[in-house]
Amino acid sequence: MDRNYQVYAHIVRILVLLLMLSSFLSCSKQDVVEEDYWVKIDDLAIGQAEVMIYAYQVYDEFINIGGENVWEFEDFSGGKSATEVARDAVLKNIVRIKTIQKKADEFRIELSEEQITVSKRQGTQYYEQLPESFKQEHGITEERVHHVFLEFARASAVYNDLTSDLTPDKDTIRQRMLENQDYRQLVETSPKDLLTQIQVQEIFIPSDAIDAPEEVLNGRTFEELIDMYHQGDETLVTYTKATIPEAFEEELTNLEVGDISQVIRVDQGAYLFKLIEILEPSTEELKKFDENFMEFEAELRKKIINTLKSEHFDLVYEEWRRNTSVEINGEQWGNVDFEFE
Repeated sequence: MDRNYQVYAHIVRILVLLLMLSSFLSCSKQDVVEEDYWVKIDDLAIGQAEVMIYAYQVYDEFINIGGENVWEFEDFSGGKSATEVARDAVLKNIVRIKTIQKKADEFRIELSEEQITVSKRQGTQYYEQLPESFKQEHGITEERVHHVFLEFARASAVYNDLTSDLTPDKDTIRQRMLENQDYRQLVETSPKDLLTQIQVQEIFIPSDAIDAPEEVLNGRTFEELIDMYHQGDETLVTYTKATIPEAFEEELTNLEVGDISQVIRVDQGAYLFKLIEILEPSTEELKKFDENFMEFEAELRKKIINTLKSEHFDLVYEEWRRNTSVEINGEQWGNVDFEFE
């Protein structure tokens, strides 16, 4: 046999083998048949099983927000039903994770063996708590759930890579902290005022019960006024100096123990108070307050920093998102529902 022919035949066999191998690798990488895809991110076709894993996560979130009857809301947000909003959330989550995967490839971010092990363990736990009928209906396998959770881990790694060295400036952090009403009140009010308790007896007199509120006292004792006007059994009320309603503040802060206030007129009627006791905080209580405040302040600062980092990442992501194409298979996407058993 001619040697040139033998060489030619050998080359042909190699080319055929390479073509078969290429076809196998292509099928392994993208195991969704073209016509069966539910959504396509760039050239990546995503099928029913993976979409419905995302859908179940959104389902859990919506149940936590609105309870089992959440799907009955026809105007859940922006004129859309809860189901429509949930579908949008599923698509948004898929696009976000897949877009970040591209960047993970570009940045050559790989998970450690430990990260892979942890992600698969979490995936297995999640897979096991999915209803059997749900898994069977949508062809969801443990391996597919592992795949999704590994992508979550890579997305988290990209986030950490971009934000770990980001340090928001102190003025921005401080301003954001002051936007928290609880924190703002704590820093603008002395600990003593926050902790000092003012106990009073309170009488509310409806507008229709008297003609002239200023004539309420008219020589009567406070106890007589309670019998005449108060509705209910309890008259004792405790305020702190920092939380006295504005309408009462000037009158109550000028009373001594045992004093009866002037009649305080409001739209609905009038109030009358008798100061029973002022309880000031002890040194130990003030110390404990300071410790709790410092802990609260540290936690709030940490939360604000994480929020600022997240906002920075979102800006970067939106730039990536603009370069990502999304194609929805309308016929299949309509099958995304949230009626799970």
